[in-house]
Amino acid sequence: MNACSYLCGWERKSWLGILLFLLATGFSGTAPAQGSTAVLQATCTSLSLLNLTFRPGLGLLPQQTQLVGQTSGISCTYLSDLSVHQASLVNLQGSGAFSCSINTGATGSMEMRWDDGATSQISWKTVQIGNLNLPAVQRIFVMQGVVQSGKFVNDSLVLSYNDIPSINYLDCLTGYPFGDSGLTSISGLPTATITGLSLP
Repeated sequence: MNACSYLCGWERKSWLGILLFLLATGFSGTAPAQGSTAVLQATCTSLSLLNLTFRPGLGLLPQQTQLVGQTSGISCTYLSDLSVHQASLVNLQGSGAFSCSINTGATGSMEMRWDDGATSQISWKTVQIGNLNLPAVQRIFVMQGVVQSGKFVNDSLVLSYNDIPSINYLDCLTGYPFGDSGLTSISGLPTATITGLSLP
């Protein structure tokens, strides 16, 4: 087993533990009702890459940046009956202070389109910082959101995005503050959980 395999596997497990902690403690943008408990509604894994595009491209220091992205394949298991459903994550867009090493204060929206024709409109914010350690260890975005309308309305969503390292990371050296190009796109594998509240 090479060093990257070991580190990447360890990092995935560590971040999974963080996500479970967020869910177990009812982490959300608003305080839960007194006496309510978090109930896991669905768990989702990716069937295709999530591609994120940055304008302007990312450099070594943070600056205000727009991002857009989408993926065509997500498989979600509903915990109520263990049925499996397909969804597409589209119209992901947002803005914040991004660089090749940190992402802080970013907010945005995205839409999930389900195989039964329903949709979920979601607002999100970044709640963790992803670090880039050249050349082999992934950056990890963690987005915490709330379903504003549609399927799973008012439920919380936590999306973890594991960036796949590539030679394109060298483009970070051409972004802010050294230039205007930078790293303009990355691809990775998203996972997500949807959590609701059960009132007493």
